[in-house]
Amino acid sequence: MLRRLKITAGDPAAESTLLFAGLRGTGKTTELSRLERDLRAQGGFITLKFRARDYHHMSDALSIEETVLMLVAGMAEAAVETLADARVERLANGGIWERARRFLEVQFREGGLTLDLGPLQIKSALQSGASFRQDLGDVLRKHPDRLREFLHDLVRELVASVHPHKLVVFVDELDKFQVPSARTAVVYQAMADLFFHYSDILRLPGCHTIYTIPPYLGFLNPGLASAYGGRVYILPSVKVRSRPPNATEFPPGVAALCEVLGRRCDLDRLFGDAVERAVLRLALMSGGQFRDLCHLMREILELASERGLPVGLEDVERAIEAYGGARTLMREHRQIIDAVTERGDLGSLPQEMLGALAGAMDQHLVLCYWNGDFWYDVHPLVLRSLESGSRP
Repeated sequence: MLRRLKITAGDPAAESTLLFAGLRGTGKTTELSRLERDLRAQGGFITLKFRARDYHHMSDALSIEETVLMLVAGMAEAAVETLADARVERLANGGIWERARRFLEVQFREGGLTLDLGPLQIKSALQSGASFRQDLGDVLRKHPDRLREFLHDLVRELVASVHPHKLVVFVDELDKFQVPSARTAVVYQAMADLFFHYSDILRLPGCHTIYTIPPYLGFLNPGLASAYGGRVYILPSVKVRSRPPNATEFPPGVAALCEVLGRRCDLDRLFGDAVERAVLRLALMSGGQFRDLCHLMREILELASERGLPVGLEDVERAIEAYGGARTLMREHRQIIDAVTERGDLGSLPQEMLGALAGAMDQHLVLCYWNGDFWYDVHPLVLRSLESGSRP
């Protein structure tokens, strides 16, 4: 992403929209922070960053109307906070929510409705008001051109305000939904359709925009990448074993995770003489998913606080059992697990199984890797459950 932004930095007309994906816990937010830091160090860029969940409840898919309001408010408030000078005086003095209220008041009136919300009430209604969101869709669903004009006019204003610097907008945490597992597939299918069908609105003019999205949106709508320059940038898990069906240990990936753990904990003191075997076991069972590795270590540290040091291999297995047992295998995951175990890819999955894939990846049942091309593996903790006989 940084290379692509650098290539177009010198072109005042350059603009791009990048989709950045990865399973929860792979470090997307950290990588975006690094990218933001590198852009500032390079010079020539002004960055605006905000979180989707600060403007939306994230318990259901966003509509295009909600998305536009979220983008307008997030960019404007980030601009006022980041720039803090006369370049955004209109936003600072007038207030973005007042501007949004005036826009919505006209749309509601034309739709035969009344907007009974003040500027600040719109934000809370967007986060929690179901009736407001319903009315929003009713009055604007047939007028996507008005949404695009409202959003893009603000973007052009911000682009002009930072000239000759190039504007980069980071829209983070569009992947962090809190939905019941039974609705995961429905929500992610709706988000895939949102990004595909409204790409003309979500590709912002005159700037670079980076959206963080769930990694499976590209599978749920295969045309998604082509709508955004031909690629979805995916942050994979660390490769700790080779691609199925030849699932052999991959020492460089294991060594990287061991180094990470060693910088956070005195491993020799924690594991004593069993340190090499214990750390190897933890790295392999994490599947290269850093968040899962941290959770496994937390289980071990809790055992250590109860039993004392050093922690033996039996305690390592207890920690693996305690953490791995939290995963729930559903019958519809069986076909996905079989396809990944046999080939390391999902090309044979029928269309109707893609929703189940979204749920499987959201629960870390399936992990994705990138070594020349994308491939997949069943999480080692899931394989352990299957081997022990708890098949769905």
